Amino acid sequence: GSARLQRTALQLVHTLARDTENTRALGQAGACAQVVAAMRAFPSDRDVCVSGCRAVVNLAGNSENWRALDQTGARAVVVQAKRTWAGDQEVQTQAQTLLQLLLGI
Repeated sequence: GSARLQRTALQLVHTLARDTENTRALGQAGACAQVVAAMRAFPSDRDVCVSGCRAVVNLAGNSENWRALDQTGARAVVVQAKRTWAGDQEVQTQAQTLLQLLLGI
């Protein structure tokens, strides 16, 4: 899909995953892998990176989703976003928040 479609989908996942039940349902529906795939497919799109990080932060709220994110390579795509967008404060903030969550630092 296009970057625009991915941004919209990621924003929707971010919003829906604010609710605990939605977070669980999204994880069971494969949202964790899809978010990582979108970030991997569009690393040069700033808004995909920001929206993806926000979605992952909310999805990582339960242990099943955390494991799915870890297994699908969430850390690697977040590190790539930090490198690609080194001069962008919002990307850096979102990515750092996520890395702290995923790495427990």
